[in-house]
Amino acid sequence: MYIQNQEFSDSETLLDMLFDFELGNASPWLQSTKSTIDAAVSANQAFNDFVATLSDEEERMEVQDEERRLQLAATLQEQFTAFEVKNNKLLAKNDKEVVVLYEIDLY
Repeated sequence: MYIQNQEFSDSETLLDMLFDFELGNASPWLQSTKSTIDAAVSANQAFNDFVATLSDEEERMEVQDEERRLQLAATLQEQFTAFEVKNNKLLAKNDKEVVVLYEIDLY
């Protein structure tokens, strides 16, 4: 993991940063959003049927984590126009607000 100060808006970098910052502390706003996504993924019977076909437990967990991260990234990109890593925080920005998504202590 390498956290540097940067601003970005592309989905690939957002996915990378969401993965990296999962080691940190999610803000209450993000925790709520993730809970909603977790419920939606758990309720998706077609996805759960697919996951059940995977024989390796670790692979099932990776597929579920990736699906949640993809849905989170899509949700964030619908609501925000840019993202920034600054002072060990992952921030989401739009014209109206700046929201802290994650904060990580690197020391």
